[in-house]
Amino acid sequence: MQYKEKQRVNQLWIWGILIFILIVLVFGTYKQVFEGNNFGSKPVSNLTLIIITVFFLLFALFISAIKLITNIDKTGIQIQFIPFFIVKKYEWDQISKVYIKEYSPLRDFGGWGIRYSSQGKAFSLRGRYGLQLELISGDKILIGTQKKEDLQNILQVVSNFKKQ
Repeated sequence: MQYKEKQRVNQLWIWGILIFILIVLVFGTYKQVFEGNNFGSKPVSNLTLIIITVFFLLFALFISAIKLITNIDKTGIQIQFIPFFIVKKYEWDQISKVYIKEYSPLRDFGGWGIRYSSQGKAFSLRGRYGLQLELISGDKILIGTQKKEDLQNILQVVSNFKKQ
């Protein structure tokens, strides 16, 4: 019994905004630094423009590096949130209930990423389905998924495995 899901930030609207900003900044930096034409009606210094452009480029690279990895096996459920150095392992004997839940990242948790609300803690990158864990301690953890059907199948296998 083994399940693995890797998710990335691949919403088109996020990448559309980032790419648009980068194109404008690279174009403006080139025009100002190499052609001597001011970028905008109140141009900043060349160094400031270069720093802003590099910052947005690094930010885009950071966004592209974000991954949420979910592993389910006979010992439990493990998540990794890269590049945040977060690794959480929930063993089956710590979990009182596990099921697929439909949710709204914005309404229920205030957005995507690592979020906290009255409904517990969420690890979410996109979509509207998650693996809801209710721990024996009373904590609630929601792990976003893009593979609802695959998760339902593995939960059925886990249920049968735990009955043995």
